[in-house]
Amino acid sequence: NTAVENENTAEEEEHEHAEGEEHAEEGEEMALASELSVYNWADYIDEQILADYEEEFGVTIIYDTYASNEDLLAKLQAGATGYDVIFPSDYMVSQMIELDLLHEIDTGELSNWGNINPNFADAPFDPGNQHCVPYQWGTTGIAYRAGHEFFEENTPDSWGYLFDPELLEQYSDGGINVLNDQRELMAAALAYLGHDMNSTDRTELEEARDLILEAKPYWKTFNSEDYDNSLLVADEVVMSHAWSGDAAFAYWETYDDETEDGNWYYAIPQEGAVKWLDNICITASTERFETALHFMNYL
Repeated sequence: NTAVENENTAEEEEHEHAEGEEHAEEGEEMALASELSVYNWADYIDEQILADYEEEFGVTIIYDTYASNEDLLAKLQAGATGYDVIFPSDYMVSQMIELDLLHEIDTGELSNWGNINPNFADAPFDPGNQHCVPYQWGTTGIAYRAGHEFFEENTPDSWGYLFDPELLEQYSDGGINVLNDQRELMAAALAYLGHDMNSTDRTELEEARDLILEAKPYWKTFNSEDYDNSLLVADEVVMSHAWSGDAAFAYWETYDDETEDGNWYYAIPQEGAVKWLDNICITASTERFETALHFMNYL
């Protein structure tokens, strides 16, 4: 896509300055493209934030979503060059850097860089934040319906609740969802077996594969895109391999003022869980780099 520049008039620049110091610093005397293509996880930016950005800066956001890091990578490797801003997770950032899929950035050009928690800056997968800005972090665990008969007496505090057939037989008829994310599923299986979640040992990976295949008949769905709403909130399943933010969403969507509680709880298995960090990055193929950087700073 060819960038179509939108020259700000003097009056527009004055209006932007009046909107706030931080936006003035980033938007002042900058010609922004008329459109910006954002490729992100589902439900990962408040729609009002996008609307506010469009109204304030006159940039139309073209928004598309993906279900996993692998889907994102496959799309870019297949030659999809229309995307400007993407949100890969930690391990995927390092892969994309090696594949020259990310544009370099200078955090010194971001007036809001000081708002970033230093604990998440300068991560091993992107030393010096030369390509990305930390966006959101969380964990991967197990979400379960608190009102279900089995879970009234049992807390799924082990990955065994996802993989052990003897356990699965007691509640799988209510429906179990697994994230449609190969790395997350392998990590959970490896952790349950007592292996490093990042293991590359062939024997350990085959052991994890066999564990997954044994448990697979007990799983109802593979969904990582809209499962929080379509499966959890809708009570289509009783348990789900889940990201912490989605479990929190399901809890508050089912919250009852009278009982002062929600229907969905979240547990981190005792064997350990993935702690992840998603990032804002700009594609190497973008033709709207300045606008993408401006949007990154806005977020």
